[in-house]
Amino acid sequence: ILYVALGIMPVGQIVHEIDWNVLMMLAGTMGTVFLFIESKMPNRLADLLLKKTPAKDTKITPEESDRAVAYGEILARMVRNETVSFRGQEDRSKFYRFHETLEELFPNVHRVCEKHDFNGSLLFKWSGRGEGEPIHLMGHQDVVPASDEGWSVPAYSGIAKDGCLYGRGTLDCKGTMYVQLQAVEELLEDGFVPP
Repeated sequence: ILYVALGIMPVGQIVHEIDWNVLMMLAGTMGTVFLFIESKMPNRLADLLLKKTPAKDTKITPEESDRAVAYGEILARMVRNETVSFRGQEDRSKFYRFHETLEELFPNVHRVCEKHDFNGSLLFKWSGRGEGEPIHLMGHQDVVPASDEGWSVPAYSGIAKDGCLYGRGTLDCKGTMYVQLQAVEELLEDGFVPP
């Protein structure tokens, strides 16, 4: 089972083992979208993610392939959805419009995965063959407020410039959501079923 969490409010810690009912309660109260994959990958994945790298000194040359451009446009569409949240917010309409964008961008995720909506938070469950432990991917949909002041482009424009994508949420946390959902989308296109 793969759980992907895309929330409106960030969850403070990673949950390693959790009862399904507790998970549903957390998703509903914390504004989170979950997509969990049942697999034996977590330990290997954790080892890779925690490995120290020379990233600090790495020079990045943006790729200009058709695939890279398409990926950038998908993230740009996500960034153009202004999803600012604040304490006591009742109106979730901008998040529901963002969900419509996600459904357009990731049709296989929405077709194959079991989807739950908790007052604007989403939980996707991708069932596997039942041979492995679940893994959990998580991100949040909301961004902090931004005015255009201090930006070289409008804050929610999702403009590509000089090989970089600009806009509130590109790094925190729509970029993370995009990478997770795109990976699952492509795995589903390839017919992959989690262990």
